[in-house]
Amino acid sequence: MKKIIIIFLFVIILLTILLALGVRYLNTYYLPKVIKTKIIQGASKQLDITVQIEDIKFNLFKGIVFYNIGISNKKDPTSALRIERASATFLILPFFNQRKIIFPSINIYGPKLDIVRYEDNTFNIQNLIPKQISQRRSPLSYSVLIYRIDIYDSEINFIDKTITPNIKQTLNLNNLGAQIYPWGINFNLRGTLTDEKQTNSLKLNGNFKFERNELKISSWLDKLDILPYLAYFKELPISIKSLLLNDIETECALIDNSLSITSKADISDVHLITSDYLVKDKTLITNAVAKLNTSFNLNLKDKTGFEYSVNFDDVSADLVTPHIPEKVKIEYAKFEVSPNKLEIKNSKITTLQTDFSITGNLENFSDPIYDIRLRSNVDLPTAKDFLRTYFEFINPIIVKGRADIDIHFLKSQDKDEIEFKGSMDLDNVSLKTMDSPYEINTINGVVNFDKEKIDWSNLSFNLLDKFFYSKAIILNPKLPSINLELYSDKLNIHTKLNSKQKNSYNIEYLNGAYYNSKFDVSGYLDIKEKDYYYVDLNVQSLIDLDDLKQIKNISKDALDKIKPKGKLKLVGKVQGNAKYPTLLTAIMNCSSDELKIYNYKLKNLDMQLVQENQQIKIPQSSCNFYDGTISANGLIDLEKETFPYALKLIGENISLAKLKLDIPIKDKNLRGTLFSTIILSGQIDSLQDLKAQGEF
Repeated sequence: MKKIIIIFLFVIILLTILLALGVRYLNTYYLPKVIKTKIIQGASKQLDITVQIEDIKFNLFKGIVFYNIGISNKKDPTSALRIERASATFLILPFFNQRKIIFPSINIYGPKLDIVRYEDNTFNIQNLIPKQISQRRSPLSYSVLIYRIDIYDSEINFIDKTITPNIKQTLNLNNLGAQIYPWGINFNLRGTLTDEKQTNSLKLNGNFKFERNELKISSWLDKLDILPYLAYFKELPISIKSLLLNDIETECALIDNSLSITSKADISDVHLITSDYLVKDKTLITNAVAKLNTSFNLNLKDKTGFEYSVNFDDVSADLVTPHIPEKVKIEYAKFEVSPNKLEIKNSKITTLQTDFSITGNLENFSDPIYDIRLRSNVDLPTAKDFLRTYFEFINPIIVKGRADIDIHFLKSQDKDEIEFKGSMDLDNVSLKTMDSPYEINTINGVVNFDKEKIDWSNLSFNLLDKFFYSKAIILNPKLPSINLELYSDKLNIHTKLNSKQKNSYNIEYLNGAYYNSKFDVSGYLDIKEKDYYYVDLNVQSLIDLDDLKQIKNISKDALDKIKPKGKLKLVGKVQGNAKYPTLLTAIMNCSSDELKIYNYKLKNLDMQLVQENQQIKIPQSSCNFYDGTISANGLIDLEKETFPYALKLIGENISLAKLKLDIPIKDKNLRGTLFSTIILSGQIDSLQDLKAQGEF
């Protein structure tokens, strides 16, 4: 028994010595000399890469241990992958009875991978991916099985040299676990992603399928500052000053050299400025938040084949632009960005105490073309200041009411300026100019407008308790050419005005009819000064005296007493400040075939009126009066509020026999010829109070 124990101990000692010698042989010659050389040469020949290994050792507990491994692309001698230490245990029995090399686990410590994207769009790790190796196996070959890989304290550095300045990122992995199956690999990691400004938590898991060469990855990143990556988005229509992504979830798939990525995230801390080529004066966007959904597709064989789409949902932000006098609040919005195109879906903004819905699209970011549509029910008092920035000819007005507004903002490649066109559907609107006592109310109709034109075809309104309809075309609103028609059951006006200077107009014609009276005016109007509206007018008019009763400011009692009848033709010229009619200068020639005043008949009237120095003078006047004549001259004082007047009438050769037929004594026996001089006086504002004196 003792002998058996001695033999057993001897065998144990011998095996230990042999094992120690074997381990020493492996660690001093076979592994560092033979195996190390074969690995380096095989990698260089089969994979076209450079491999450096400082040492290879065998450890009874850790298995084979590799120290300080370096792997690099032959194009760049700098190591792309460096590993401080890697160890692998393997099962001995399957090596002999199954011709299998089985690694239950491989542990890798302190790996550091540097990924470089060169200026020619190639990567330093391209040749690190194994080439297609023949599947034929030698009868003496062994199959290799790896069940698990654990990586500790790894670091991945990425440098993109296609961008100036270069983009740099570092991925630190606390641990990376991988399970290897016959069909592929499952892996997961936890770590941090660091760039020049921030360090963020990262989670990732995925799988790789050998047969289909298919890689799928799911990841989560707690936040990401977008500024370092803006260089990848060239020709954007905005300048991004800050933009933070939060809670980023990403799905990535690489199948047959086709890379697709989808992701979603929350956006916050946004500060943007529009570029000058998008909006002439820069627009500021702040306090923006949104939900982001993106998709990217890239064919790795086609270096330029890059497609993407980006969707922004639940967007809200503040916007400040010189084109709108108040801050714009984006209540909610949806945007989709794809290569060289931005689409605005159902969106809502608030400004000028008004909500607007917005839709539209923008294409070609380098030289943008776009069509953006705004619709709203607008409170006109708050919108008029905005409209005046485009329609400078509009004088200060007081406006009340609302309108449905629909505006398209347009820009094409061949034009630098933004164009727009739109319409306003007015509903019971009222307005008046600051210096007018009269209000136009109950305005209803559709007004169409763009930068070159304003027009309407059936606009109705109420003025002085009279309903009117109108149609108009206003060309070049800043220096307008106006063609306006105004009509009612009693009044019709048609006018055309042209402006060559702001608030100055040439009146080509202003003609129309009021009841049975007609008028035709041409000349010049200048309203540049607030209290001085200069006019220089040529006037022609045919007045039916019966229409005087329709004028509110003329006493009906006086008209009933005077009983004017007939038509009076006026031809003349008017100059001066139209805001103060009594200060005008005018010369007017009046004529009529026949008039009746106080039932007296005046024929072949020829009279001249001259207004100057706040007086209306009648230097000469004549008419036929019952076979005789009447000549007259007189004066009306416009400086006094009651407008006093004096008129001297000289009658000659008037037939009393004919005159009595038109007066209450027509049944009397009255004959002869009348010669008389009469002076009439009174006040225009009370024509019925007439004083007369004279001689016969």
